[in-house]
Amino acid sequence: MGAGGIGAAVIEWTADLIGSLSDTMFLLIIPTILCLILALLVRHPAGN
Repeated sequence: MGAGGIGAAVIEWTADLIGSLSDTMFLLIIPTILCLILALLVRHPAGN
């Protein structure tokens, strides 16, 4: 399972806890921003 599968599982779990899919979809902004920041900070080998 990749990061997308884990993200989908977390979204589903959060929607069940909150009881509202629309509120959960709004909260998706937070992990999206965190992923962008991580992508900028993680250094990849020059050969790849």
